[in-house]
Amino acid sequence: MLFSRTASMSDVLINALGIAAGYLAASRWRTVLISLAPLWRRKWALAAVTLIAWGAAIAMIIALLCMDWETVLTDRSMALKRLNGFWEPPFASLYWLSELEALSNILSKSAMWAALGALPAIAVRLGSTSRTHHRAADVAAILLLSSIGVGVECLQAWLPPHVPSLTDCLLYATGSWVGVTIVRYCWPAGLQPSGDSARFNVGV
Repeated sequence: MLFSRTASMSDVLINALGIAAGYLAASRWRTVLISLAPLWRRKWALAAVTLIAWGAAIAMIIALLCMDWETVLTDRSMALKRLNGFWEPPFASLYWLSELEALSNILSKSAMWAALGALPAIAVRLGSTSRTHHRAADVAAILLLSSIGVGVECLQAWLPPHVPSLTDCLLYATGSWVGVTIVRYCWPAGLQPSGDSARFNVGV
C-alpha cells in the first residue's frame, strides 16, 4: 500500500509539473510567434505546423494508452464480452484504486486530452480571425477528440489487460473541452498573422 501511494503521488507531482511547464510555454507562446514571424510568408503556415503537431500528439497518446498489452484477442465474442464493462456507471472503475491512484488517473488523462484540445484551437486562431470559424473548429475538435477517445476505449477490448471504460471517455471529453476553453479565453486578441506579409498584428 505504501508503494502504491508513493507511486501515485509521484504521478500526481509529474502531472503537476507538466501542467506548470505547459502554462509557462503558453505564456511565452506570443513572444515566440512574434520572433518567428519573419520566417513565415503566409498566415496558414503556423496553423499547418500546429495541426501537424496535433496529429503527431494524437498518434503518440493513442500508442501510449494502448501499449503494454499482453495479447491481441482474435475471438470476437470474447472481445465483445469484455466490451460490456464499458457500460459500468461512471467512475465505478476507480472504486478499487487508492485515492491518489484515482486522482492521478483523472489528472493524467484529462491533461493529455486538454493538450489535444488546445492545439486545434490554437491552429484555427492562427489561421483565421473569424469568431464563427473559431466556434465551429472548437466544437469540431471536441467532438472529434471525444470520438477518438471512444475508439481507443473500444480498441482496448481487444488488448487485454486493458479494459474499456466509460469513465475514461468522459475524462477525454472533459479534458478536450478544458483545453479548448483555456485557449478561447487566454488567446491574445491582437495576435494574428497578417496574410501574405511577414508581420504580426499585435494589439497593445
